[in-house]
Amino acid sequence: MVISSRIFFGGLVLLLMAFPSTGQADLFVSAADANSVMRFDRNTGAFLDNFVAPGAGGLGNPQGIAFGPDGNLYVASETSSNVLRFNGTTGAFIDIFATVSGMNWPAEINFRDNFLYVSDFSFPGGRVSRFNATTGVFVDHFATNIARPDGQSWNANGDLLVSAFGTDSIRRYDGSGSYLGDFVGGAGAGGLDGPLDNLILPNGNLLVSSFNNFTVKHYDADGNFLGDAITGLTGGPQGLTIGPDGDLYAGDFGRGLVNRYDINTFAFLGTFATAPGTRTNNFVFRAIPEPASGCLLACLAASLIVRRRRA
Repeated sequence: MVISSRIFFGGLVLLLMAFPSTGQADLFVSAADANSVMRFDRNTGAFLDNFVAPGAGGLGNPQGIAFGPDGNLYVASETSSNVLRFNGTTGAFIDIFATVSGMNWPAEINFRDNFLYVSDFSFPGGRVSRFNATTGVFVDHFATNIARPDGQSWNANGDLLVSAFGTDSIRRYDGSGSYLGDFVGGAGAGGLDGPLDNLILPNGNLLVSSFNNFTVKHYDADGNFLGDAITGLTGGPQGLTIGPDGDLYAGDFGRGLVNRYDINTFAFLGTFATAPGTRTNNFVFRAIPEPASGCLLACLAASLIVRRRRA
């Protein structure tokens, strides 16, 4: 009996799909003062370890954090003015992935459409730069002349929304990087003061961290102010994401907290994680395959190969 390559590789795909849930979707946090990336248990929020060791690869005052299409971890390092890459399973330093002349303060980072987008929080002349998502080679400055750009999100029209900390606004750019005007007007629309992270909700509305007045602002899909979604983040709101449980997570930078909220009502559900001895910047949930699962996959794949050769 001969097993076709289509069946063989189809079997491997099914195996890979069957086992990723064995990894825990833990919380990874860029820890400002510890110069590390901390990992917290997905269920309890308990501190597990420094997934990226303090100062690894020159990491200093880590900012934006993201897992790339290759499964590795990417961290914006403010003091070294670049984006560093770490092994997505072990946290070991791999290389300096992205850097460009004049980049002083890499902040938010995101992968989209084969690009890595990096907000440079510099002032004046802040910008969002693009790099090849596979090689890290600089492509272009996608959006320029932004007063301290930070948070990034993409709306249903494919427009990029960028938080402009220096002008208390959310700027909007189309897919080519052309400026379309302010999505949330300047001069602090709705009391916006020092916007950092922004997040588009499943219903299309927008949340924005208003750092200087300790709130998270809520806007509809047209940019109209709806009210304060979250208040009382007295250390300054930093970091916004939706967890694997569907709840909303918001950071309290100065107090080193990651809090959990109902995504529909914004009701406070409790403090999920407390970073030991440091302030928290950005964070992300990610499943890391357990070693036992990796061994199981390897053994099953090897078994398929042997059977195919003997058939």
